[in-house]
Amino acid sequence: YLLKILQTLSRHGVLKSTRGRSGGFILARHPRHISLHDILSTIESSTNISALLDQITHDHPKLKNYICRLHEQSAAFIRNNLERISLQDLLELASPTTNGSN
Repeated sequence: YLLKILQTLSRHGVLKSTRGRSGGFILARHPRHISLHDILSTIESSTNISALLDQITHDHPKLKNYICRLHEQSAAFIRNNLERISLQDLLELASPTTNGSN
C-alpha cells in the first residue's frame, strides 16, 4: 500500500524514484516548494463528491445548489490553507531543536 502511494507521489512530481538495488524515493523539489496541498491532493481518495451530491439531491435543485456552493467554498478554504504550509514548515515544527515552539 505504501509503495502505491509513493509511486503516485512520484508520478505527480512530488517524489523522484530510482529503480534498482540501490533505488528508492527522494523529494523531487526542495521541501520549501512542496506544499501540504501537493501531497494530500495527490493521495486523497478518488471519491467524487459531486456525483454523490447529485444522487442525494437530484429531486431538490435548491438544496443541491446550496450544498455545492458550500462544498466549493469549503474546498477552496482548505486548499488555500494547505497551499501555505510547506513540507519544510512541517520539518521545522517536528525538529527537536524547535520543540514545537514556533
